[in-house]
Amino acid sequence: MFVGLFLFYFLFFPEVSNHVEHDLSFRNYGVQVDNSTHGGMRCVSSSCLCRVRPGEIPDPVTSLLPSERRVSIYFSEDSSEVTSSQNSKIDRAQGDLSDLNPREITIIGYTDGCGSRDYNTNLARERMETVRDRVRRQFPGRRLRTVVAGEGSRGHDARARRVDIVFHTRRTVTTEIEKIPADVYLIDASGSMWSQWRRWTDVINASFEPGSRIYLSTALRCPGSRSLDNVSPGGRTEIWYSYWTILDYMSPGETLLIISDFDSDIPLTRSESSVISRKVQSRQITVRTVNL
Repeated sequence: MFVGLFLFYFLFFPEVSNHVEHDLSFRNYGVQVDNSTHGGMRCVSSSCLCRVRPGEIPDPVTSLLPSERRVSIYFSEDSSEVTSSQNSKIDRAQGDLSDLNPREITIIGYTDGCGSRDYNTNLARERMETVRDRVRRQFPGRRLRTVVAGEGSRGHDARARRVDIVFHTRRTVTTEIEKIPADVYLIDASGSMWSQWRRWTDVINASFEPGSRIYLSTALRCPGSRSLDNVSPGGRTEIWYSYWTILDYMSPGETLLIISDFDSDIPLTRSESSVISRKVQSRQITVRTVNL
């Protein structure tokens, strides 16, 4: 799964990190998680969590990245053949990126949602391989990473019949999310996220893969089965209690990606940090965070 997308270094300067065992610094942010004063008591929504549906994929998806960093190659329906006009995009990219000197290139294959899952996965792989071979010739010596993302839409959508070529020229959250298969997204929906909210939700909508789940960390009333596009952030930050709780919703081996500014005014104690760390380990969950 990729998130896929789908978060900008040049706008946010964020940091993506893995949180495992001794790499937890919860005491710097925090919300208490003990039974008597836990964060859930401060939330209208149950357990400070609310599950939502993904919204519409941004049009175009390429608007989420600087134009020089991403090239989308589009295909005809049920085809893995690259047309001459689409091939020229790769040729132009070689010239445009000569000064940036990308060290790594990720190639991600998609299809729309028509057809069976197995058929679409194979078609996405064929498209990816076709583009990969061309990119390898155009950018010799670069490290190539390939991803078969499969269905990029939930129906018949020409925008999803594509292969994205992502040139990793700097550390960006978008780049990191494309590399992180997230089973569950936990998005801080507190008021402090307001100024950056639409950027984040656009990226999640573009990155969402079938089978993933999206949860909001919110102290307000849960909007139910709303689309992520129809949610506005507000209220206090209860991200740590949401984090604590959502681990119970996950299965061993799954990956959790948390997106938050962690702007909580209630300190987390060292012992509470240890409790959460042990829970992550016992649940065998891989946790990654995007720190704004």
